[in-house]
Amino acid sequence: MRHIRHSLRVIRKNPGVSFLWLSPSPYESPRDVVRVFASSDRNSMGSFSWPDYEDIRDGAQTVSGLAAVQHRGASLRGDEYSVELLADVVSRNFFDVLGVQAHLGTMFSEGDPLNIQAQPMVVISHSLWQRHYGGDPDIIGKTIEVTGRNRIVAGIANPSFYGLNRLIPIDVWFPVETWGNPEERVSREFRDFYLIGRLQPGIEASVAEQEFETYVRQLELKDLSTQADQRALVLTEVEHQNGQSSSIGILLFAIVGAVLLIACANVSGLMLARSITRQREMAVRLATGANRGHLIRQLVTEGMLLSLIAVGISLLLANWVLHILPSLMPSAPFHIELGFALDERTILFALFLGLFTTVLTGLLPALNASRPDLVTLLKGGVTSNDRRGKRIGSLNLLVIGQFALSFVLITSTGLLMRSFNQVYEVDPGFSRKDILIAQIYPPGGRNEAGSFCIDLLERVRTLPGVMNATISRHVPFFPSGGGATRRVYVPDSGEGWSESGKAVKFNIVEHEYFETLDMPILQGRAFTETDNANSEPVIVVNQTMAELWWPGENPIGKTVVLNSPGDEVVQIVGLVPDGKYNYLEEPPEPYFYMPIGQQPWWDFLLLVYTGGDLAPVVEPIRREIRAMDSEISIFPMTTLYQIMRDKTYEQELIMWLALFFTGLGVLLSATGLFGVINYTVTRRTHEFGIRVALGAQKNDVLRLVLNLGGRLGLLGLAIGLPLALVMGQLMRSMLFGVTPIDPVSLSIALVVVVGISMLATVIPGLKATDVDPLVVIRSE
Repeated sequence: MRHIRHSLRVIRKNPGVSFLWLSPSPYESPRDVVRVFASSDRNSMGSFSWPDYEDIRDGAQTVSGLAAVQHRGASLRGDEYSVELLADVVSRNFFDVLGVQAHLGTMFSEGDPLNIQAQPMVVISHSLWQRHYGGDPDIIGKTIEVTGRNRIVAGIANPSFYGLNRLIPIDVWFPVETWGNPEERVSREFRDFYLIGRLQPGIEASVAEQEFETYVRQLELKDLSTQADQRALVLTEVEHQNGQSSSIGILLFAIVGAVLLIACANVSGLMLARSITRQREMAVRLATGANRGHLIRQLVTEGMLLSLIAVGISLLLANWVLHILPSLMPSAPFHIELGFALDERTILFALFLGLFTTVLTGLLPALNASRPDLVTLLKGGVTSNDRRGKRIGSLNLLVIGQFALSFVLITSTGLLMRSFNQVYEVDPGFSRKDILIAQIYPPGGRNEAGSFCIDLLERVRTLPGVMNATISRHVPFFPSGGGATRRVYVPDSGEGWSESGKAVKFNIVEHEYFETLDMPILQGRAFTETDNANSEPVIVVNQTMAELWWPGENPIGKTVVLNSPGDEVVQIVGLVPDGKYNYLEEPPEPYFYMPIGQQPWWDFLLLVYTGGDLAPVVEPIRREIRAMDSEISIFPMTTLYQIMRDKTYEQELIMWLALFFTGLGVLLSATGLFGVINYTVTRRTHEFGIRVALGAQKNDVLRLVLNLGGRLGLLGLAIGLPLALVMGQLMRSMLFGVTPIDPVSLSIALVVVVGISMLATVIPGLKATDVDPLVVIRSE
């Protein structure tokens, strides 16, 4: 105990690695925090409009506070470039409900006076404060330009508070009164707010769900895309976090667990081999008065000392890996926090895991070694277990288990890699991906912004190397979304407009948008310069939208009404292919386009196609923008291809992590097989010498050893195959374009396991062929 207490004191003075699930919750009383969703068959975690939130908040009795939050993008004006930020637009009671305190300054609150509420204030994250402002405490009360508007920094959030997602931290929080378009706070069509509340003392989440269900029914909430009735869904914060990452978390946990089991099998094999070689020593100790319990404690203690040394080395390696990890990971489209920190919890966890696995893997070899055949061993003979190969058979079973797990790891990683590649085989609805994207917030209102973007477009089109250029409000896969939403109404039996429209995503584009992206016009025409405020309103629709309302008919010339039945009639003039707008894996959905000449907007994206290298046009475009307005915010330019890659960042990260751990597991399995075969060769040196003396060739001895390794590998395959098929079924929801039983992944795993088993056996096999029969005979 004295040594343990001393070790704990040392541990408290030294940092370690902390994983996300070992970190404390940033919320006050996290068990009482719940999330509220409008659930439907299509979307189990739907959102609410601001009026919906106000109605529910004012009547809710089961929660002591209910806050609304909307996830958005924002920009921070920099010296040269504007910086992309992740933002939350929240109700003023957001921080109060979660119990989050300010690190510096104050957090906005529901009780703020009206004159304070009218001020454009923000709370910034501790991470942004450190990254962008160097931790300057004088930033409180100062004005910063965020998304084209000056805002006062009210406070810095607590360092442990990252928002509602551990992996993707929020940079800035806006009170809803000072953000965006006021229309979004009065219309029930803008369903972008998620609700988070705190349960009253003694109230269960199931009871709260029943209450919220009554409000959802009273509001007659329907799924905007299907018009299906919605119901309330209340999840505790723990349930929600586990649900959000359950499939990925379980997969990674299974992969890491398999690697740990392989490592444990190696350690157990090592200790079992040592116990066999120390049989005579154990026999002598027992014969001279030592008791069996003492021997077991000694052997387990030896294993624990080795484990402590290994844990110490692993923590040093982990500390080194943490420093180089950001450079090894695929580039992220936003700032992410892995949640790895240096604290005492992980050292204690690593120590516990190391000692636990040592006892688990070392106890059986210790028990085995503590009861040798005293008479036979003291006479210098071979025990019956050795003659029957029972001890060696135990080692073989460990190797077989390792190869079975390796086969499962390789197959699972192969499925992830194949699925990731299949995503990029999807037709996004356009041909050109090498397009430069520049996000611009022009000055003035809608009309001024529209004039600005048209003038800029004319300048850019004259630049050397530019083949096509256009502007749009959105582009596919953009972080802010591939399209806004409007409700579409169609004629009802030719006598009027249907009372219940359908929410459909749309984009506002300039007339050369389709040509720039090489998006074909299947029927009708694209927009022209004459589609402006003085002409009849028109739209271009995709195939799914056309088939939804006019199956089998030509949609050209059909008319719809947008927003409400009483608004202006809009005519369809063109049909384009279905595309992907937010994710490459998404199913087909209705979509339409509006000409920017008829729908000017405040901000836009500049799209430039050169047919080759994009780098030479970046600086000329920047100069043209600055020439028109030196104060305008300019973001670092990107490409459409990079935006598409960013959308698959999570899949790519998981794939590389799985590949790393699988490689580690295969390496451990090969090491384990090598150790067992090498040990077997050493134990059978006398046998091999006799075989050679009796006329066996070196190739015969080599074949004998290779057959042993091959048999172990094949037995591992026989066990691993059904396990891999089960694992594939469990991964079904994570796969795209690949079946859980994928012949390619299974074949690759088969080749790798057989190849590794052969390679790990070659060196011991060559060692066996070098046995000198004369030396063996003389030793007899």
